[in-house]
Amino acid sequence: DLDDSSNFYTLHVEAKVERMFGRIRTSGGLIMRHTRAITEGYDQRQERNSPALVLGAVVPFNREKTQLSISVRQEFLNGNALPLIPIAGIEHRLNDTWKLKANGGYSYRIPGLNDLFWSPGGNPDLLPESGWFSELGFDFAKENGTNKVKITGAGFYRKIDNGIQWRPGPEFWSPLNLRSVASYGAEISATIRQSLAGVSFIHSLSATYVESINRSSAFEGDQSEGKQLAYTPPFIANFNETILLLQNRLSLTLIGRYSSLTYTSSDNENFLDPYFLFDVETAYRINKKALHISLFLALNNVLDTEYQLQRAYNMPSTNFQTGIKIGLNTKKQ
Repeated sequence: DLDDSSNFYTLHVEAKVERMFGRIRTSGGLIMRHTRAITEGYDQRQERNSPALVLGAVVPFNREKTQLSISVRQEFLNGNALPLIPIAGIEHRLNDTWKLKANGGYSYRIPGLNDLFWSPGGNPDLLPESGWFSELGFDFAKENGTNKVKITGAGFYRKIDNGIQWRPGPEFWSPLNLRSVASYGAEISATIRQSLAGVSFIHSLSATYVESINRSSAFEGDQSEGKQLAYTPPFIANFNETILLLQNRLSLTLIGRYSSLTYTSSDNENFLDPYFLFDVETAYRINKKALHISLFLALNNVLDTEYQLQRAYNMPSTNFQTGIKIGLNTKKQ
């Protein structure tokens, strides 16, 4: 019974116009999007028309060390207007290496077609997600000869009402609305590139810590209130070590991925153990004018770690992939 036919069609057309009024840069955009799904996973064919109008402006001041950006988006769904979405941000350059930034705004997301109609499990009574978000962060970039350093970091807070989350049930997974979810944490990423005697070394690290807490109960005695959302690991970290040889044609990359303990039930009584994965990938690139060819070989889960992303479903042990990627650049210089 695995031979199901699923066809999803999306047409996306976007036009954008920019104009300067003195030092103020304004923009206007029109987005046309049509989606059609014909699949045995739905009871009937589903279609969506979701055009949107976006207006924005960037205003520099303080001798252009600081700039304020504002935008507003009005989207429609099958002829009905959705809530207006405003977003505002500010950036301030301290010097040639440091930049501070902050942004915030309203968020609104309608349920996806699978959320509503997938059978079994879809929930046609789902409400759209809505809420507010804020973020405060920094950028650091410095270049010294052949050495380059780039670091970005941010702290964030989001509050979402009617958040949509798929949860496992007795027979199958199904989405539901969480009345109120508060999400807060921090993320950081760093990349260092060094070159020595024709050999380049790229060191990169990223980490995210996030608490996603259910702030309200859906029924009397609900044990999920005040608990971390299921299948949302609080801490994730990744690192890459890449060596580039032969004028960047040959690369060797070491990849590490860590995920912390992950709860699998809304009451946080059941969980998946943390895990660390280690992969190795090598690639050789051939550039022939507009033709770009890359041959790659990857060895995944080198340490043969036993881990799960979903309860009771083991992920693959040590495995390998090989393939070829072909790109064609037709842009005239």
